[in-house]
Amino acid sequence: PGPVAGEFIVAIGTRKEAAAQTVNAVFSLVERVRKEPPSEEAVTQVKRSLKRAFPFNYATHESALSRSAQLD
Repeated sequence: PGPVAGEFIVAIGTRKEAAAQTVNAVFSLVERVRKEPPSEEAVTQVKRSLKRAFPFNYATHESALSRSAQLD
């Protein structure tokens, strides 16, 4: 489909003493992805992983299924 305009959020956690190195690593990774988008296989693997994790984040089966459908 190609690039889609919109919000992009990165969330990370690290130790205080590693913050600068971690932020630099994230910026480098984002820049790499902008230049070399991930393969369809990589995107598919991430979607599968997210779908497996999502049911544990929702109170009802319906809410989990609704969010899962949005990922497809």
